[in-house]
Amino acid sequence: MKLPFANEAEVPRAKIVLYLLNPEHRSGKGKARFFASHGFAVEDWQKLAAAVLAVPGVAVNYSITERIIWHRVREAMRRQRSVFERLNQTPVNLTLLRPAILRKNILLIEAIHDLRAPKEDIERLWQAWAQPDIWRLPHGHHSWIFTPGLTRRVFDWLAPRLEAGRKNNE
Repeated sequence: MKLPFANEAEVPRAKIVLYLLNPEHRSGKGKARFFASHGFAVEDWQKLAAAVLAVPGVAVNYSITERIIWHRVREAMRRQRSVFERLNQTPVNLTLLRPAILRKNILLIEAIHDLRAPKEDIERLWQAWAQPDIWRLPHGHHSWIFTPGLTRRVFDWLAPRLEAGRKNNE
């Protein structure tokens, strides 16, 4: 099943340039510093737009609505509840899909203090996908990025799988 209207998904330039990459924006300046420190720039705003579209959560989790501290955003999300429920009947909800790759080649990384992608969602995905490898790390939504050695651990986990795939394709 394909995501309905996926080819029409877009991240408007203004959202990226005037908010996420704007160091002067009242509520976006912290995000702008973060993204700039990771190589994203206004000149190449399309790269960040592509990253936003490419990073899914497990499903649309309505329960996070109550954790949002900005009243207007929280109210807007409450009004969208029926949209979230409909989206969760589509492949946006990854628990409805079955991976096309072998379970032994899947690594889930769960940030157990993440409020945006709660650990319960990751655990549901882990169960739905027949319990592939999972790392449960004591981090929040972004703090895992600053974990020394995590990238190396991921590469070390990937290396034998990539090598086995290369040998199978020779």
